[in-house]
Amino acid sequence: MIDYGECSLDELYQVKMDIDKVAFPDRYQALCQIIQAKESALKDRSKDVEAPSEALDDENNEVVELNQWMVRFLSVSTIGGAFLGVTTISANFANISGVFSYIIYVAFLVLYAAGLVVAVRLFEKTTVGTLKANLLFWLTQVPIFMSPVLGFQLSNGVFMNIWISSVDGVQFVALIGSVFNFSFFQLEQPWAIGVNLLAIGVVLYIHMVLQSAAKKGDNVEMKG
Repeated sequence: MIDYGECSLDELYQVKMDIDKVAFPDRYQALCQIIQAKESALKDRSKDVEAPSEALDDENNEVVELNQWMVRFLSVSTIGGAFLGVTTISANFANISGVFSYIIYVAFLVLYAAGLVVAVRLFEKTTVGTLKANLLFWLTQVPIFMSPVLGFQLSNGVFMNIWISSVDGVQFVALIGSVFNFSFFQLEQPWAIGVNLLAIGVVLYIHMVLQSAAKKGDNVEMKG
């Protein structure tokens, strides 16, 4: 006698089609119960696999309370700076020479475009997902690093930069606009290291808001 419990669902479906349920009603009923149990187990496994991604989507779509003046500042300054950066790159494209330079300019162009997208999304709706995206964009603006080997700087919208240079010493500048620099094996480039103080403040603020939202979510789940 066949052990239906060891059969796959496909095999059980085939047996169900072939069995004479009139001649063997008890066997047919047992077969249907085993098929139902296996189908339920398969559905449960599918739910377990899908649950983490669904939970992540729900979390990212959760609306977060954010000061409206902060939303306006982040969105307007980012959009304005990114638009200026895109305009500057587009105007200088004809003067670029070399494949590597084109790659760098395109990379910054993509970065500015990403800034525009995340700023517009934040202006439309302050969700966990949009805040995380804006956090990442502002993180790219924190470091200022220049050296004969490698250098990077992105300051977008409103920025307050402070750095130490091997040539000029300690420097500080606060401006509205857009600045981007990237160097690779430019031996004449002096050493410089610093940070964008405003970007640090924005990153800490967004991180604090996200942490607060996460705690509220945990408290709601515990109460539920």
